[in-house]
Amino acid sequence: MRRSPALVALLVLAGCGLLPPAPAEVTELAPDLHLEAPDGPIVVLGRGQLAELSWEAVAYRSRNGDVCTYQVVDELGNGGGCGPVPADGAVFGPIGATPVANGWVIVDAVLSGDVRRVRIETDGEPFEADVVSLTAIGVEVTGFAIALADGREPTALVALDAGGSVLERFELLPLQPRPGAPGAVPTPASP
Repeated sequence: MRRSPALVALLVLAGCGLLPPAPAEVTELAPDLHLEAPDGPIVVLGRGQLAELSWEAVAYRSRNGDVCTYQVVDELGNGGGCGPVPADGAVFGPIGATPVANGWVIVDAVLSGDVRRVRIETDGEPFEADVVSLTAIGVEVTGFAIALADGREPTALVALDAGGSVLERFELLPLQPRPGAPGAVPTPASP
């Protein structure tokens, strides 16, 4: 079977991480699950299963222009926050790390448009997550969400570019108290 040069080039670019991130899926939330009223579409940062619980993390723009992230576990609100998009030259915008049932933690962030993957450092092995484009909400940034299993404590986020080089590493404060209650997670927009 002979492949066209265009298809081969596309496969090579995809394998090297040079293609832009996939656009985030547009979704809806129940009106009572918003931190601030959305001004436009709501997009999915990530979703999955936490043992018997389903989870979804979303992002949207508020009427004041901030980007809000919100985690929903079993169709109930769980946590989130709002903040400005990353300023010119900045890599990180709002960051969230929310403990949920059984020691699981949902980690999400809004990142500059240059970020293609995120390494989540933990108190155990690190994890990597792909980012999605948030252009559907009217900003040229990316975002991600991942659920860490069974007591994994996120310690830092490492933003990677298309070539896998580190753009920036951001250390997180410990989640306290643990498990089950939200703790302080610094964000670049925090004082």
